[in-house]
Amino acid sequence: RQACAVLVAARRLAITCLDWRRAGNEPAAKPVEIPVDGKLETATLARNTKGEWWIAYGLGREMWVRRSGDGWIRAEKVSATAATDDDICAIVAVGGGVGVIWSDQAADTVWFRWRSDNEKGWGAIEPIEQGGKNADDHIRASVSADGRLLVAMKNSVDALGSPQLVLRERRRDGKWQSTPYAPRTATGEPSRPAVLLGGNPEQTILVHSRYFKGSSEIVRWKDGRE
Repeated sequence: RQACAVLVAARRLAITCLDWRRAGNEPAAKPVEIPVDGKLETATLARNTKGEWWIAYGLGREMWVRRSGDGWIRAEKVSATAATDDDICAIVAVGGGVGVIWSDQAADTVWFRWRSDNEKGWGAIEPIEQGGKNADDHIRASVSADGRLLVAMKNSVDALGSPQLVLRERRRDGKWQSTPYAPRTATGEPSRPAVLLGGNPEQTILVHSRYFKGSSEIVRWKDGRE
């Protein structure tokens, strides 16, 4: 078995892998370094059903992917229009393929694009939600046992009494549903959301930070309550 991670520096990426079959979980090979022409904020990694690794990252206000199958050499753009410098993306293995989710505050839209492991190209770009200041740059995704994609994100509403976070669900038929949660209050600002899945039967748990009075705390949100 092999576990990989993508590391981010100012103008380069590095992919490093551990091989669990080796004594002491030694690196499977030297880290692969990928120089890029511009500032990077974050990158994510996913493995498809064929064992191929993919990375996704935002660069120059566009969203890009690379894959291990061609030695990480070729960068492929998955977005169609420029977002903002603040926007990011995430890649996840789902539904027999890989999908990229990204925020686009310039278009006030959250986008998604999927590629089947059995096809040579990417599908159409799908708008998950448009308007209402729904886009921001916090993204964490998980996939349920029955194949649903769950994505926890922050919006840009930033108003007292209004939800600051959104749980987005992509059902197996490809349809999306967005559920806002975690309102901002005079004493607390929700941020950094994550969606976790686990247990038997499987449960969905939402976790986020809440900033208040110059400090922060970790909050668990379940069944509409903190």
